[in-house]
Amino acid sequence: MKRILLVLCLLFTGGVFAANEGYPLDKANIDPTDSESLRRGATLFANYCFNCHSAALMRYSRIGKDLGYDEAQLESLFIFTGAKVGDLMEIAMQPEEAKRWFGVVPPDLSVVSRSRGVDWIYLQALGC
Repeated sequence: MKRILLVLCLLFTGGVFAANEGYPLDKANIDPTDSESLRRGATLFANYCFNCHSAALMRYSRIGKDLGYDEAQLESLFIFTGAKVGDLMEIAMQPEEAKRWFGVVPPDLSVVSRSRGVDWIYLQALGC
């Protein structure tokens, strides 16, 4: 299940290199051509991860384009607020609140997936 979530991260990256900081990382073993897996991962991200982790460099419409969803499907599967299909995928939680609650602001996954790579995210998801 966690592996599927990481497929979404690959979707955000368009191809990344792992920044493993000198530690060997388990491989995420992601197949970017498996559209059903990408769809499941995107749905899991929207339902579980997107509560705390934003993807502020992505638009809902981009998810729709990449995964073949129309506007109605995007609204029913990914948009649970007053956001529009063309909006950026931002969360309501303010950084100050997140820092107070968690001790650190949960990273924006569209940025982290690009800077650290999907293998790093896979390792972090295993610790959840």
